[in-house]
Amino acid sequence: MLSTKNKNLFLIISLIVLSSQNLSAQPVHISKKMNGISLSNNMMIYEDKTRELTIEDIIKNNIYFKDIKEVNINLDSKSYFWIKLNVDNSLDENMKWLLVLEDVWTDRVEIYQKVNQSYTTRRGGDIMSFNEREVSYRKNAFNINTNSNSSDTLYLKIWYEYVDMVNFDMKAYTPKDFNNLQSNEYIILGLIYGILIIFAIFNLILYFSFFNRNYLYFTLYLIANILLLLYFYGIGYQYIWSGSPYISNIGVLIFWNFIILSAIKMMQYFLEIQKIKKMNTFVDVWLGVTAFILIFVLTGLYKISFYLLYLSSFGSVSFIIFSFIFWRRGMNEAKLFFWGWLVFFTGLVVVFLRDFGFIAAGSFSEWAYAICLITQSTFISIALPEKIKILRREKEKYLLEKQEILQKSKEDLEIQVEKRTLELKESEHRYRTLLDSSPDAVAVHSEGKLIYINPMGLEFLAAENENQVIGKPIEMLIHPDYIDTVVQRLKLAAENPDQVTTPKELKFLRFDGKIIDLESVSICFIYERKPAFLSIFRDITERKRVERLREDTERMIKHDLKNPLAGIVGFSEFLIDKDMPQNVRAYASNIHEAGRQLLDMLESSMDFFKMEEGTFLPQKEKIDIAKILNEINEEFIPFQEKKSIFVLILFNGEIFSEKNEYTFIGQKVHIKNMFRNIIKNAIEASPNERRVTITIYDKNDKYEINVHNYGVVPEIIRERFFERYVTSGKESGTGLGTYSALLIAKAHQGDIAFTTSEEEGTRIVITLPKKPAEPV
Repeated sequence: MLSTKNKNLFLIISLIVLSSQNLSAQPVHISKKMNGISLSNNMMIYEDKTRELTIEDIIKNNIYFKDIKEVNINLDSKSYFWIKLNVDNSLDENMKWLLVLEDVWTDRVEIYQKVNQSYTTRRGGDIMSFNEREVSYRKNAFNINTNSNSSDTLYLKIWYEYVDMVNFDMKAYTPKDFNNLQSNEYIILGLIYGILIIFAIFNLILYFSFFNRNYLYFTLYLIANILLLLYFYGIGYQYIWSGSPYISNIGVLIFWNFIILSAIKMMQYFLEIQKIKKMNTFVDVWLGVTAFILIFVLTGLYKISFYLLYLSSFGSVSFIIFSFIFWRRGMNEAKLFFWGWLVFFTGLVVVFLRDFGFIAAGSFSEWAYAICLITQSTFISIALPEKIKILRREKEKYLLEKQEILQKSKEDLEIQVEKRTLELKESEHRYRTLLDSSPDAVAVHSEGKLIYINPMGLEFLAAENENQVIGKPIEMLIHPDYIDTVVQRLKLAAENPDQVTTPKELKFLRFDGKIIDLESVSICFIYERKPAFLSIFRDITERKRVERLREDTERMIKHDLKNPLAGIVGFSEFLIDKDMPQNVRAYASNIHEAGRQLLDMLESSMDFFKMEEGTFLPQKEKIDIAKILNEINEEFIPFQEKKSIFVLILFNGEIFSEKNEYTFIGQKVHIKNMFRNIIKNAIEASPNERRVTITIYDKNDKYEINVHNYGVVPEIIRERFFERYVTSGKESGTGLGTYSALLIAKAHQGDIAFTTSEEEGTRIVITLPKKPAEPV
């Protein structure tokens, strides 16, 4: 027998030996009762960074395996991991048991077991079809046979292709316990999926009943979570996409992305975050970033997508914060929203800690997310009807207030209508009195028929009374040559209501058969819910007679001036040729040049009559436009200096050069007068200290000359800008400059147009052909 001292020494040595044995992995002891025994403490591990070792290399080279607790596993590693399990069966019978890998995300696993001096290989993992698995189970499971009273060694090779979460949790089950496990799990899974599907269908029905987007986003959120749980628990891979390893590996990224997107939209509408600008900006940015991550997933950037989604997921803290803020501000329905997201975030934290190995896999961590999701769905399903009730009460309150406002507005409107009706009657009486006493003829017509005419209008038309005119078509009063003109002007007035048309000369037929000249303006307005036109007429018969008399007088004066001017030109030319003193010859030359210019002007003025009648044919002279413009510019230099105006001449957008030459065929005296009138008007109309720009463009068979200044043509004369005697703002203006310029341009088969506005100023565009066509 051992002494007490020796007994104590033996106990110490035994404890040291037992302690040392606990430092290394113990074999798996096979028993008849193995109901999910964890093998974490039985595993030895080796990391093959080369990814080239085979089972033969492992056995032959006697690779040193470490206790799993001593291995620091890099989550970004793409190594192969070899797991060694020593199995000890001390029973007197052969035992069949199942080895189950807890991680459903394992991409590839191979298990090697020695049978008859060689190692057999069996495969699993979610990058192979589910139908290839040895055991039809949502997780990777393998049947293991262990002989009685024997020891065996199992080797597993595990690696990951798509995800970087390395999880080596394994459990052992007897066939009976495994069958019980499956039955219990499928009951739990059935309850989880059944509850969530009921929630989804119920909220979808509510959406189609109320068409409130909160229900729609919550339904989408539930559907995305159902798909994610199908992935989490391997049910989707087992029953739905069993033949698609691709979905099995990236499904978590897609489903989780849609969970975050639908959750963000649900929060945005439930809490009405759109009303708070800073919060809404944060939510919109978060929404955009999450949607952008989906692009990474679809383009194959799985690793960066995986970590970005984890970071985005923890943005759900904002759900808790925002709902708490709104709760504290008095939004009572936000209270349930707050508790729901708090529970959800708890489940999310558990999943995160389990996936990254901070807590061991087990029943709690495996079902935590689903339980928290169901709890959250219950809270939100209670909160949503409360939200709808509040919205309905607010809507009813709003409608009631609106109805009261409408009723009051109706009463006020009736008072205003009654008051306005009385005012309109008084106003109509005043306006009718004013129109009846107008010295101009005033008529109102609608739908082509006269409905009112004042006494002066009856006098203009030589009508005996209103009955002779009212209700008659307006065409019967207009000279046939002017009916189209009147129709066009009324159409223009209708397109621009409440705007007075510019004055236009017309001819009317009196009831006594005489034709009178009138000047008319019109305006479109609404009368008795129909478009109507008010037209004002002024008799210009006397003015037209005076104009014709003036024209005839001008013709006679010009004709009578030609003979004495011809004599002056002839005698001065005679004096120039004689042997006279130098100063006398100089005076004679000046007289000759002045007389020649006056004679040219008289000749050209006679040409204007031919231009008006369309019978004028210009002389064929070679004209240099550049030279003419330069000469005219020098003539007006004193006028430019007086107004501090600078005239810039450009050719095809470039500064004028003496080398520029732009020639065409025409009559020089008229062309020069045309440019003189246009440039003189531009300088006169230009504001002081501004620039006048003359630009010549060579356009193949024609020239386009633009004269631009920063003045604006008054709106009242824009439509009659090129008519005779139309002028504005000039004390000595005759209104013939632009009229004669247009005649000259058209006589040379060209044209003149203009644009004007407050922003751009006025631009005259002269178009002249280089070689006018021969007259037919």
